[in-house]
Amino acid sequence: ITNSFIWYMAQKSKDKIKLYVYSRDTNRYILAQDAWYSRVDITPMGYGIGAYEFHTYGINDNYFKEVLLYAARGETLLNPYINILLSENKI
Repeated sequence: ITNSFIWYMAQKSKDKIKLYVYSRDTNRYILAQDAWYSRVDITPMGYGIGAYEFHTYGINDNYFKEVLLYAARGETLLNPYINILLSENKI
């Protein structure tokens, strides 16, 4: 997901792009802008960002624009400092 977000941020006409992500709770593709996101999932690339169709308090509390910002800043589980803060529930 994070790699597609980095690609998305580099595009000039974002309003014309429909980006889909795979939902971990319903096992289907949904619009990235409509999904809820977790930052501490086990993911193939190790970034930790997982998409969910339905909100679950305390698990997936992040909106699309927030997660785009995290990806742009490199605030993923690959960053050791962010990993520690997220694992200790400090951010």
